[in-house]
Amino acid sequence: MGTFYSTYFEAGQDTERFFEHFCNYTAANYGANVDYDDLNTAMREVYDEYKDTIEKKAAADITDSLDLLDACVKRSREDEKFARQFLSKVRI
Repeated sequence: MGTFYSTYFEAGQDTERFFEHFCNYTAANYGANVDYDDLNTAMREVYDEYKDTIEKKAAADITDSLDLLDACVKRSREDEKFARQFLSKVRI
C-alpha cells in the first residue's frame, strides 16, 4: 500500500482525480465544517493556479503508458514467454 503522496501525486491522472473529487466535495459541503473552509479554499486556489500543469502531466503520463503498452504488445508478438507473463499481469 502506497503513501498518500504516492497514491495521489505521482501520476498525473491520479492528481487530476484527487482534485476533481476534492473540489466537488468542498464545493458541495462549504460551510459544513467552518474550521476547514479556509484551508479548503486555499487548496482550491492553488489547484486553480496549477491546473494546466497537472492536466499536461496527466496527458504526458497517458502517452507514456500507451507507448509502453505498444512496446509490450510488440515484444509479446515476438516472445511467447514474455507474452504469457505480460498477459497474466494485465489479466487478458
